[in-house]
This record gives sequence, structure tokens and C-alpha cells, in this order.
Amino acid sequence: MKPPEDILERMPVPVAMFKGPDHVYAFANRVHDEVMGRTNVVGKAFRDVYPELVGTPILDALDRVYRTGEPFSAGELSLPLVREGTKRDAFFKFAIEPLRDEMGSTEGLLTVGTEVTDHVLAREELGAALEVERSTEALRERLLAIVGHDLRNPLSTVTVSAHMLLKQQALTPAQTKIARRILTSSERMGRMIAEILDFAQGRLGGGIPVTRTFVNLHEIATRTVDELALLYPDRRIALRLEGGGNGDWDSDRMVQLLANLVLNALRYAHKDAPIHVVVRGEDEHVVLEVAHTGPPIPADVLARIFDPFLRATEEANAPRPARGLGLALYIVERIVSAHGGKVGARSGPDETAFFAEVPRAYRTSGF
Repeated sequence: MKPPEDILERMPVPVAMFKGPDHVYAFANRVHDEVMGRTNVVGKAFRDVYPELVGTPILDALDRVYRTGEPFSAGELSLPLVREGTKRDAFFKFAIEPLRDEMGSTEGLLTVGTEVTDHVLAREELGAALEVERSTEALRERLLAIVGHDLRNPLSTVTVSAHMLLKQQALTPAQTKIARRILTSSERMGRMIAEILDFAQGRLGGGIPVTRTFVNLHEIATRTVDELALLYPDRRIALRLEGGGNGDWDSDRMVQLLANLVLNALRYAHKDAPIHVVVRGEDEHVVLEVAHTGPPIPADVLARIFDPFLRATEEANAPRPARGLGLALYIVERIVSAHGGKVGARSGPDETAFFAEVPRAYRTSGF
């Protein structure tokens, strides 16, 4: 029984009917003509309409269904069609059904299909992109190995050698100055390498790892501020502690967080202005805030201040030239995020402040 041609014409996919063993077109709907790139095909054999498809699986499938009377379907088949004079592969999903006469013998075929070329090409592009990503992943792992091991080892040698030189009594003042410069530069490079590794872990490796222990942020802040005050004896760093400071945090990461915020303030604050550090314990979290007076951060920059490789102001306008990689605030955000907290910043003509709010992660209710 043949389906009504008016219904087939309205179908939104290519539909065709063939008669006889040579697969002569008895019907083709408008979508078939558009998709297959041929018109006025009725009365013509499939082989004559599409000579480029002779010897391809589609003709074998048509012949087999007509011969056996068994339906056929293809999940995905490539057809080298000629469209507008250009030959290119088109991909189709289609089904072939036998059309039978009153005696049950096959007298023709019905084909229904849909083109999936865009889907196949998109999948291939995705596969290629994934392959590039896998290659990039391997490159990233190699890069991290270079940074983490191959660079740190010779840098450690330079640092130790500089320390040994400074212990020598026979150095002239000029030689001592050079040795101190080598030591300072190697230590700064070590901090840069650590920042790169933290960036890679935070951005590409699933987040900065933290190891929680029961610590007191008041004690950590006091120790960190004291150490920074020794390094910057000409600057004023004022520390204020409020509320309780106990909680479950990664002690080393908290030192890194606070040091990054203070060093950022020292870089951009007016030289004679104090840096105000507040550690304020609240019911379920502790807030660390570092404030200073200096050039206000533009609003568009403030909105993305924790992005990697971003500096708050142009170096030419900064009170002290930036000497890092622009990763310090990004690492602050990653450390706070790893502890389940949040960061923020505000800036105006009177004050610029950064804050980090970290949950206590109670062990007991006795904080």
C-alpha cells in the first residue's frame, strides 16, 4: 500500500518513492529536491540522477531491499553529493521500506531520511578540539614539571650560594651589595614560581589545595604582620584584633592570603600612609580586612580586580612599581574559595580596602 503523496509532500524531511528494480523515481517531495540538490527527478532512474553515487553503499542498500523485501535503516551514511557544481560529503540518517503490491511482492521502495552533516562536522570539530585539549593538558603537565622542579632546583642553588657568599668575611662592600642583590632577586623569583604553580592549580587543576587544622587567625595575623614590619621598617602596619580567632583553616594558606593583601597595600598606598589590618571574629566566620589610602581603583578595574594578571593601576601611576606577576589577588580569591568563603574590595578617594570572609568550619560549638 502506497502512502498518500500529499502527506509525504508536507513532511519536513527528504522523502522519495521508487518503482522497479532500476529504482526509477515515482515521487520526491520538495525537501528531497532541496537537500539532494536535484529537481525534476520523477521518471528518472536513481543511477542516472546521481552518477556520483554509483558504487556507494546507498545503491547497494536500495538493491538489497528491493531484492529481499527486508527494510533497511542507516544510522549515519556518507554520500559524496554534487551540489552547485561542488562535490562534498553529506551525511544522512535514513530508512528504506519496501512497497508491496496486492500479492505481497515488492514493486517499489519508500525512502525517508534526514541530513545530519552539520551534526557530524560539529562532532568532528569537537573531537579535534578535545585532541588539542589533551595535547594541551600534556603540555601543561610538562610546563608545571619544569616550573615546579627544573626551575626550582637551580634557583635553590643560586639562593644558597648567595647566602654562603654573604657569610664570607673577605667580601668588599661592593661584592656584598651584589650578593644581597642576587639573594633578593632569587627570593623574588621563588615567590613568582610559587605564584605560577598556585595559578596553575587554581585555574587549571581544580583549585588550590588546603589542609585544615585547628588554628587561631589572631596568632597568624600577629606573626605575619610582625614579619612584614621587619621587612618594611619604614612603613606603618597597624593590626587590630576583634572577637574570637579560632577555626579550621590551612595555616600556611592563611599566612599567604594575609601577606598578599598587605603587600598589595604596601605597593599601592601612599608611602607615608599606614596600612590598617583588621581580623574580626564573628559568629560563624572571621573577616580579614586590609585598608590603605592611595590612588582609587577605577570602577571597571575594581569589578575584575581578582582576575589573574591584572594590576589595580597603571604602573606609571602607582606609588611603587609592581614587581610581581599580577597573581597575588587572584591567589587570595582562590584560597578563600577553597575555604568556602568570599572576597571583596571597595575603593574611593579616602580609602581602598580588601576583605576576605572565611567560615570557621566549626569542630565544636565552643569557639
